[in-house]
Amino acid sequence: MECAASVAGSKLILVLGHSECGAVKGACDSVEVGNLTSTLANILERSTLLSGLAGWLRKVI
Repeated sequence: MECAASVAGSKLILVLGHSECGAVKGACDSVEVGNLTSTLANILERSTLLSGLAGWLRKVI
């Protein structure tokens, strides 16, 4: 993901989780695991933002 953002110039990176996804569950549970802590915090921040955006889109459409 870092390469896509800094080298390739991607403006949007979409991370999809599967059913029972440990990374997304860890983010939602505020798990602190070494170097992954900041990544999990980013997942939680983005998922919260996208959840709000989805709610707004439902109202607008």
